[in-house]
Amino acid sequence: MNGTLLAGVCAVAIAPIAGCAQIVGLTENYHLSYCAALSPQPLFCEDFDEGSVGAGWSHIDQTDGALSLDTDEFESAPASVVMHSPNVGAGTVDVAMYRSFSLTGQTFEGSIDLDMRVDRSDSNGGVAVLAQVALEQVGTSYVVQLVAISQGNLLAFTISEVSTNAPCPIVHPVQPTIDLATWTHVTLTVQAPFSGGPAKATLAFDGQQVGSAPINVPVTNFTQTFGVGITYAQTPSTGWTAVFDDVVFDATAN
Repeated sequence: MNGTLLAGVCAVAIAPIAGCAQIVGLTENYHLSYCAALSPQPLFCEDFDEGSVGAGWSHIDQTDGALSLDTDEFESAPASVVMHSPNVGAGTVDVAMYRSFSLTGQTFEGSIDLDMRVDRSDSNGGVAVLAQVALEQVGTSYVVQLVAISQGNLLAFTISEVSTNAPCPIVHPVQPTIDLATWTHVTLTVQAPFSGGPAKATLAFDGQQVGSAPINVPVTNFTQTFGVGITYAQTPSTGWTAVFDDVVFDATAN
């Protein structure tokens, strides 16, 4: 939407602020969308308020599930994105959106910052990955994951490390649980040297740190891919439904 159109809409409205508030993607805070109002601007932001789920992403997967705009549940109006992974028995679930970067330097610090609610979790003990930061070099991928574990009407979480060359994940449990069908602001941060080796991952819910894990990065001079959605689900029996809004990826490489 260009400035001429905005001016035209406001010019004919008796109350300019009320008139602008009806324009998709604008909010009451002088009518900038969530992403447009951020200062400084991050590397990437998607608030799903312009009527699309695909713009700006490196790739989107809908394996054993589907994603779509959701205009019923959101943190910033008028929309969010909802991911569904139904009962698929066995199979690889990947219903998610990914954005890749090629930052270089001495030390990488990258974060995923988003609003999330899980409306349906799998049967008790079911596992799903809901966000991840992948550090990749040719032939090897190392991923720090936010893993949700179904506990009835609650979700427990871990920070987990998986690697191409490691047969089993390294799991770092965190203490707090969250309720189903409740919005939570989530921040997952990874700090790692581009030379690899000892590093750190932290997790915060609603601005409070709930987990910190020492990690070991087996890749060097890596590219970075941020992922949000149901990037993995362990042979779901009843399936998962997760809603995301105001997704921000940011990083520095010093």
